[in-house]
Amino acid sequence: MSTDTIQSWLRDLRVGDPVESQNLTVVPLLGGLGDVPEYHALDEALASGTLAVMEVDEAGSVPELAVQNTGEKDVLLLDGEELVGAKQNRILNLTILVAAGGKMKIPVSCVEQGRWRSMSERFVSGRHAPSRVRSNKERSVRESLRATGKAMSDQGQVWNDVEVVLNGSAAHSTTRAMADAFSKHEADLRQAAEKIRLPDDACGMAAFVTAELVVVDLFGYRATFQQTSGKLIDSYLLTALTELSVRTDRVFPAGAFDFRKRTAEILERAAAGQVEARPSVGLGTDVRITGNDVRGAALVLDEQVLHASLFPDSAIDELDGHRSGSRIASPRRRRRGRNGPQEQAPPSQGDSEREV
Repeated sequence: MSTDTIQSWLRDLRVGDPVESQNLTVVPLLGGLGDVPEYHALDEALASGTLAVMEVDEAGSVPELAVQNTGEKDVLLLDGEELVGAKQNRILNLTILVAAGGKMKIPVSCVEQGRWRSMSERFVSGRHAPSRVRSNKERSVRESLRATGKAMSDQGQVWNDVEVVLNGSAAHSTTRAMADAFSKHEADLRQAAEKIRLPDDACGMAAFVTAELVVVDLFGYRATFQQTSGKLIDSYLLTALTELSVRTDRVFPAGAFDFRKRTAEILERAAAGQVEARPSVGLGTDVRITGNDVRGAALVLDEQVLHASLFPDSAIDELDGHRSGSRIASPRRRRRGRNGPQEQAPPSQGDSEREV
């Protein structure tokens, strides 16, 4: 991969007109390829029966799952996508392209701390993790890749972030499952999502809660964005409806904040940032971007960006009240074993340990 592939791609994107729903503002990013991708998305592959996602063996392993693709097309699995079932729900640690006819293990994180018992042989598609979970996970995966070459997350931090989401949503969850926060607000999510209509040539979007950027998601193919935008918008809305909804001091009068300018700035900062490239877990190249108060990750194949996500590098610190100004309560971070309470997980598993 040439080092300027993702940088020039970011600079070619065009910023669209903001769309608002309650305290969420989505800014569409225009561009991408209009062709039909030469791969299937997760939901497509699961629906066709060509992709199977399972525990690695009967005992299971919290930080990894087994994937088998029997189809004739590669399958794109997105960072933060949830897989529901088997012994406990997980999310993808990074974006992965599984080769056609391939079988492999993929790195994941648990988002259901209180269950370690089988409810199905195979996983089904679930939600998309909120930005808090994804941002902190990207940070720890980045550190793990640098230190060990493995895309492992800080599982304790993931559980902590899921707990914040559950507390913010006031969701009752016997197994501390991220999915229960979405279920609690399903009616609100559907009502709010109806107000968000994006242009046909959109290939991504930046999400703001009040005037605070929380995440940017971008795709090389517009068709993939259209397939996955609904889940992503739900994840943004859950943040807007729960975690940040109390931050009234960040509300600006209508028209007082330039969302388009702010989005263009974050893209330019990412494009001007440093790039680390290494072979991905599946096909292609995993790219980590570090810029001026922005960081993110992308998957690149044959000089084409398939998916990229950007995060303001201090957003999570602000959410936890580590900066001056508005503060919201956050549970004290707990460091636990990868599998949570010992009686709910196999004892063989070891202990694990920003706006611009």
